[in-house]
Amino acid sequence: MYDDDIGYKQDRKKENFEKNTLLLTLETVLTYDLRDSIACASFYKDELNITTYSTDISQASYYRFLLVDPKAKYLLVGSMNKVTILHLDNIASTKQVINLNPDQDKLNYCTYQKPETPNCQNHIRFITNTTDSADSPEYYLCGTNALSPAGYKINHTVNGDQFQVTNLGGAACSDDPFSNLTAIYVKNGNPNDKELMYYGATAFDRSTIYRPIEGRNGVVTEFMKGVFSNKWMKNPQFAGSFSVDERVFFFFREIAVETEFIETKLYSRVGKVCKKDVGGDSLLRNKWTSYQKARLNCSLSGAFPLYFDVIQDVVSVDENTFYGLFTTYANGLPASAICAFEKSEIDRVLNGPFKTQDSDMSFWTEAKASTVPSPRPGQCYNDSLKTADTVLGFIVDHPLMHETVQHKYGKPVFYLPGEELQQIEMEAAPGVKDGYVFLLGFQENRGKVYKIASQDKGTEYKTYVFSIYSPFDETQVIWSLKHHHEKYVYLGTDHKVTQINVQNDCVNHQCVDSCIYDPYCVWDKTSDQCVHYTLKSSDKYWNFDNFDPSSAEHKNEFIYSNGKNVTKVEYGTLKMTLINKNICGFGKNIIWKKRRKDNNTFEKLKLDERCFVDSKNSLVISNLTLNDDGTYQAYDAENPLLIAAKYTVEIVTEKISKTFTERNLMIGVNILRKGNNFRQTIKVNAVLVDMIKIKCLVQKLLRGIKKYPRMCSFYQRYCFLLNYTRVKQFTSTLKRNRFL
Repeated sequence: MYDDDIGYKQDRKKENFEKNTLLLTLETVLTYDLRDSIACASFYKDELNITTYSTDISQASYYRFLLVDPKAKYLLVGSMNKVTILHLDNIASTKQVINLNPDQDKLNYCTYQKPETPNCQNHIRFITNTTDSADSPEYYLCGTNALSPAGYKINHTVNGDQFQVTNLGGAACSDDPFSNLTAIYVKNGNPNDKELMYYGATAFDRSTIYRPIEGRNGVVTEFMKGVFSNKWMKNPQFAGSFSVDERVFFFFREIAVETEFIETKLYSRVGKVCKKDVGGDSLLRNKWTSYQKARLNCSLSGAFPLYFDVIQDVVSVDENTFYGLFTTYANGLPASAICAFEKSEIDRVLNGPFKTQDSDMSFWTEAKASTVPSPRPGQCYNDSLKTADTVLGFIVDHPLMHETVQHKYGKPVFYLPGEELQQIEMEAAPGVKDGYVFLLGFQENRGKVYKIASQDKGTEYKTYVFSIYSPFDETQVIWSLKHHHEKYVYLGTDHKVTQINVQNDCVNHQCVDSCIYDPYCVWDKTSDQCVHYTLKSSDKYWNFDNFDPSSAEHKNEFIYSNGKNVTKVEYGTLKMTLINKNICGFGKNIIWKKRRKDNNTFEKLKLDERCFVDSKNSLVISNLTLNDDGTYQAYDAENPLLIAAKYTVEIVTEKISKTFTERNLMIGVNILRKGNNFRQTIKVNAVLVDMIKIKCLVQKLLRGIKKYPRMCSFYQRYCFLLNYTRVKQFTSTLKRNRFL
């Protein structure tokens, strides 16, 4: 959403090469198996249970920050000049509106500096809960305050009925309402065991990591910050921050200094500072002595790897694995991906070799181990004031690590080509081992929300889109996306706050696959309905965790009791249809495979005039031969685990008896008349042939099949046996139906 303004020029040859490379890569992406299932339910505005909050929808109020407090059951909404406290279950019910207009002197100065609207207002950029109390909640927030960022505390009044606000003075909050910001309230591990805020922001005309320094009277007199050097950060945009043991991690994107001699590129990073860090004694005074950063690799591998270099947002539920939402936008072809990064992998890189640049005109290379001072720079020490100047001097010039943090599984856990996403939320999926639910919000004017179920299976990660919400008639940019367990989804836009009640989503899942991939739902096998998940386990339910259609336990149960065994005679015709189950994922791109009796491997069928797939994805094989023996299975290309059909086919040869008698020369012909089978005899001059194979042809004719392969080989073999008149009639019928 935010322009990084890196605008670089490329020559025509290089631009065409990159465009062709990306096209080839995206072609690979479209067939990549990351989108394991797009079997989902789409919900539009008139199908959703929606509640909205807005003071004046005709004017922008900039509802850009939302905070869910599940214990106090409040939704706090940060907007322009206001914080609104709404009831969590019904945002149409307002608890209190707190006005935070900027001071007049600040407003006058801002109007002189930046007359553009809406800069000179107080845009609330961040809100956090500083207590775990349900009865007496307290909140910290910061706002732009007309180019003079300020922090505020909100808590209950003495009688506990209303909230009151206290202005805490200057804060390292972004003064630009359109700039990215991340902040985290850290309760433990800080100097003097105080509870402190950490900011990743552009404040005081500098972009870096800030932490307030309090004087003896508790007043903030200064801020810990980074070195204002491009080696530390160059035009960063912050995505997220996390308290991790004795450190704080910051995720951001920036212009990569290590590629400047080749081209200007954006790289995504993870940076860290230590909580006990108070700066150096003289060198790096009030500046981070523990700062390090490393590149994050989120990409699709291949001959032409596709890199997702623009981190938009990041979430974590356990501080051991971080899920970043990344985008790429090269030559007008956007794509989005979620990549997972483990803390152990981040630690490995931060403890690895440093990257160095010998001079401003040289390339970046790996720093030799002999040049790294001891004790190792960047470590967390109890007293950073005692750090030697040689160590501090090294970290000033070497904050960047040489190796790249690799994403878990070697590939994104989810990707979406053609779209650019901005917001990500996640929570543990109920009843699913190592399962999570992601919510993704569109960055551009699409106003959609994706709900994705996922499961970590150790060596691989499975993701399934199970719901798509389109809650707006008009185009809307979603600035803030939050959720309250499996009950509600909240969206903040410039004009309103939207609450979507998702508690009854299960009844709207009409398909088995979209139901079982929704972790909040289960499929009732008895009633053939999708119902809400409960903790009670039962054999009568299928859900995300216990249903594996690829396993022997469920494969036949889901499709047929034992599959279908079919016996057909040689030269006949066989039609194999899909199952009669309401499966959302089936029927879009069916692939038929066959396994011969003497082979254990299913191979994709080669289709031709004799063996083809009709408009309903049924497999039709005509002029059957003994080589058509075997087991046939149908899969959906987007979800190969679910089997759409299974047939075990046996082809037999029918004996043709020839009896030469002049007194009894007859032919038996099976035909279908008024839906009933009976045998009609026809006198001819030569032989008596049991033509049971004619039955199949006549059945196809009477069913009105329009596309049927030529039966010339069959017809030419037996036409001489038939009475001329009967042959003529039969031939005319074939020609009328374009079979001959």
